[in-house]
Amino acid sequence: EKWFSAFSTSLSENLSKHLFTLIKETPPHLDLRTTPSKDLLRCQELNGAIKKGMKGRPLDILGMDACMMGMAEGGYQLRESVKYLVASEDTVPVASWPYHRILKRLRERPDMTPEDLSIAIIREYLCHYQDEVRGVTMSACNLADTVSATLETSLKELASHLSQSIKTSEEVRFAVMRARIAAQSFYLKEFVDLYDFCRLLKSSFSADDEKVATLMDRCQDVMKADRKSTRLNSSHANISYAV
Repeated sequence: EKWFSAFSTSLSENLSKHLFTLIKETPPHLDLRTTPSKDLLRCQELNGAIKKGMKGRPLDILGMDACMMGMAEGGYQLRESVKYLVASEDTVPVASWPYHRILKRLRERPDMTPEDLSIAIIREYLCHYQDEVRGVTMSACNLADTVSATLETSLKELASHLSQSIKTSEEVRFAVMRARIAAQSFYLKEFVDLYDFCRLLKSSFSADDEKVATLMDRCQDVMKADRKSTRLNSSHANISYAV
């Protein structure tokens, strides 16, 4: 955390118009949990280190060349210090990001906006791994406070309503179970694609269409690229859904 804070300070003194930082690591060294640890860098700690080092200036892009960091929870914890989070919902191939392709695009268009570069990273990543047998995922998430807040509100409202409904309605209980089982999951089965879960839930019953549809809209607001995955039904941020 101290090292990243010092690194962020050096970035804050950079006169560049836009700042892009990339972290190359694999779990469990970068973790979503909030309890302190000497061995793991929590997303909340990373958020604090960036804020301290950048002196209030958010990073335009934070790239995660690490497995399973494209999560709604992680993005929410970084919302105060990062504008765009570029990360994968699933594992990242051993060969890593295709930096040569990404830098070539940046050299060709050095005036790209952070949003444009985020999308370019995704497209180059997907093109590079288009023949990957397992498929790959990559998303660019808009972490703006207003966008993150509406996603959080919609998710809480739906979760609260479903928590109450499954106690009294067998239809809702089985709809949630079917959606959870069928939703796109990843290397860790507790991680599921949030949008795909909502899509399946919406198709199962009509009682909560409005709440589910609202959350799906909020997911779309967060995501910034049209095409994010070579895997079926995997195109957004995932969420940890323990069973």
